[in-house]
Amino acid sequence: MSKEEELAELAEYYKTRKMIFKICWKYVRRYGGDIEEYISEGNAAYIRAHRTYDPNMAKFSTYLWHCVSNACSNLVKKNRTVQINTDLAHSTIEKKKPNSFLMIFQDLPEDAKIVVRLTLDTPIELANLCKGNSACNFRVALQKYLQQLGWHEYRISRAFREIRTTLG
Repeated sequence: MSKEEELAELAEYYKTRKMIFKICWKYVRRYGGDIEEYISEGNAAYIRAHRTYDPNMAKFSTYLWHCVSNACSNLVKKNRTVQINTDLAHSTIEKKKPNSFLMIFQDLPEDAKIVVRLTLDTPIELANLCKGNSACNFRVALQKYLQQLGWHEYRISRAFREIRTTLG
């Protein structure tokens, strides 16, 4: 590679480094993590994009944007997997919660048991609240159903909170 080609590649990188930084910063703000790790992935994606770029398919900046975004998304997924595995190890070692659903269920207060039963054995009236709506949030439908049964908002939120704290 001649000196002129190297300078042209370096100039092209300097044109796109601001875009790489913006994409990486967006992922840091949204998902957290170390900016240097994202920029490192972004730079590696730049090198891969530069090697595999086909000018007949798209503009280089568009192609690079997709490559860097995919690299950052993969980093987020990798970090989440590690975090979930770490959290799982800590929860089983430190808390030593019982594994049996029945043991956990017995510890719940009565209102929380009712909510769990409704969730596991959904009545037709509750299912009809979501009928025809593919994006129905089951929790919202369950809250509406409990309100129809005469439960107050405080009682509903307390039952959900008790379930959440028991399950950890």
